[in-house]
Amino acid sequence: MTYNSAMEATVVIVGLVAIAGIIFGIALMIDNLITQKNPGCFYVTWRKPILWVLAAWLVLCLGAIIVPAFQSAASAKEGTERRAALQALGVAVLVYAGDHDDALAPASRWRDVLPSMNPPITRPIAFNRSLAAVRMDSVEDVDHCPLLFETSSKDRNASGGKEILIPEPRLAVPPMVFTLGGAVKWARSDLIWAQKVSPSER
Repeated sequence: MTYNSAMEATVVIVGLVAIAGIIFGIALMIDNLITQKNPGCFYVTWRKPILWVLAAWLVLCLGAIIVPAFQSAASAKEGTERRAALQALGVAVLVYAGDHDDALAPASRWRDVLPSMNPPITRPIAFNRSLAAVRMDSVEDVDHCPLLFETSSKDRNASGGKEILIPEPRLAVPPMVFTLGGAVKWARSDLIWAQKVSPSER
């Protein structure tokens, strides 16, 4: 199970413990009322194992419902953040090309030539090396050509091809790419990584 922060996991655990306490207290009150022992008095005894079993069973049932919901929300939040990071950097790279006669940035310093972003994007994202200093109008299929993609490399100016694409098992969903056409997509087999162009700089 993956949470975006330890705080979210702590909230889930504390919530389940609180629910367990409430359920156990209600069970004790019902038992007291039925047996007419100190009605309304909440007391704890280890001689009532059935109450512990009941409380544990109810907590497990609630956990089976609540925990997947938190996990799904965390995965959705992470996916939104990943998409936003790719979109922001991708648009910045396209703007750079627009200001430089439609030529894309050099692979060795592609992120350094972009303007500063606020807040800064720290997610590991790489540049498709086959597009280094390439003119955008020389690429035929821009919709299937990755420009940026999620990577396992920690280098700020990471560049390369699908060999450094972030391994899929590390993510709840497949890795994402930002295409030269300006769209964020899942990394699929129909993507064209290597372009048959003759750039002036790699």
